[in-house]
Amino acid sequence: MKTLTIILLGFVLTATGLYAQGEKNTSIDTKSYLEEAEVAPELIGGIAELAKQVKYPKEAAEAGIQGTVLVAVYLGKSGSIDALEVKKSTSDILSQAALDAVKNVRFKPGMVDGKPVKAQVIVPVKFRLK
Repeated sequence: MKTLTIILLGFVLTATGLYAQGEKNTSIDTKSYLEEAEVAPELIGGIAELAKQVKYPKEAAEAGIQGTVLVAVYLGKSGSIDALEVKKSTSDILSQAALDAVKNVRFKPGMVDGKPVKAQVIVPVKFRLK
């Protein structure tokens, strides 16, 4: 029986496009989200919290599908998720699993001059079967 391991990589700030609540091409202005902040947005509970939310899709595991999904997260000043976008993925099945996991975690907002700001962060989620 295959054992699955889900490796969640660290955060990388970058520019992105989006999915808002699962829909592509939303009306948010992605240019209003900082690519870099003095204090980067932070995943509350860390990688361990995200790992709890990730579910390896059965059909992907059965088909031997593995890979990394890069999810762009657009965060409001409160740390709430305004939109999500898959920037890179090896599979649509894994993309949806990564989006579902990221939707279920919370973030601390990015900060500039001690004030919360709208920021974007990339969350890489790696799916690997052993």
